[in-house]
Amino acid sequence: ILKLVNKEPAAKGWANCRLPDGTRFMAVLPPFSTSGPGFNLMKKIEHKASWDHLIEWKSLTKDGKQIIEKAIQKGSNIVLGANAGAGQTTFLNCMLESIPKEYRTVVIEKSSEIDIKNRPRTVCLEAPKNNSKGMLELAEAASFMRADYMVVNQFLGAETAQFLEYMRSGYSVIGLINAENCIDSLKQLELKILGANLGVGLNEIRSIVASALDIVIFQSKLPNGSRKTTEILKIDREENGRYKLSPLYRYDEMKDDWELTTEGKNYLSS
Repeated sequence: ILKLVNKEPAAKGWANCRLPDGTRFMAVLPPFSTSGPGFNLMKKIEHKASWDHLIEWKSLTKDGKQIIEKAIQKGSNIVLGANAGAGQTTFLNCMLESIPKEYRTVVIEKSSEIDIKNRPRTVCLEAPKNNSKGMLELAEAASFMRADYMVVNQFLGAETAQFLEYMRSGYSVIGLINAENCIDSLKQLELKILGANLGVGLNEIRSIVASALDIVIFQSKLPNGSRKTTEILKIDREENGRYKLSPLYRYDEMKDDWELTTEGKNYLSS
């Protein structure tokens, strides 16, 4: 099985690949697996969720959708933070659909998951090495494609610094990062930029992040299993090593309801 999916000797004892229909296939064999051979499949869902579905499922409200669409229309640089199993790929697909179809859009992924059907001016790039180094190569390639929007399905490592530099130089970027909340999303970006060994300190990195990003969104899987857009923040600037953040939209778990803040109302009317 491993020779079939890897097309190389199965020295590692495991393989992770994509089948022709888009299904992800993971296989393990002894001695790597002490419980014997095993595999799992992750099929692509044919029915694509939309913003209307997310609203119906009480993942967010129309106010949250309008803020996100407004940010995309303005060409804002956006980071989507999410914890494991929060439905981030579905959410990223919805954000992609909000980008005007006439825009030249480049989707950059470690492994292909984003649905780009019915988007004639959208191209999907997949990291040839399926790792951070491969993502760095794609970041460089994407810069030559003159994209109106780059969509990055997860910042992994050193390429994060490259994408933030693109944001600062005029490109519009939407990127996903694994985190625990909006603030942690910014911290995770800082850690990945530190890993790029740019020779700058934390305050300088925070200045880079604040000047590059406009909006931070957090998509959370709550303890009861529900998936909610819990917060949307606007980054205004960095002062004395701290971010100046304006909450636009937030979820109150106690009330099981969302609040559009005064800053959020002003943002929508601007």
